Amino acid sequence: MGLNETYVLHRSIWGIHSVGGHRPAIKVPVGATITTVAGPLDGLRQINVSWEGKMIAVFKCDLQERANLIREAVVGPRKSKQGNARKVC
Repeated sequence: MGLNETYVLHRSIWGIHSVGGHRPAIKVPVGATITTVAGPLDGLRQINVSWEGKMIAVFKCDLQERANLIREAVVGPRKSKQGNARKVC
């Protein structure tokens, strides 16, 4: 899992949305498209995703179990063993 990856939910998930000093739990519905934005992508902690212009914290394990990856993160150019730059997607 990486940053700027886009997922579509096949099961709803709960997230926390911080707004005006409050942190209400909101349900992100089946079929929603979300994009990973920030967070520790290793381990089982919460990560930040963008959904309908809102920043929401969700558990990484929920995202892995209840969503399908539809667009992988774009990785910048890396040097190959021959020294030629190539783009890895």
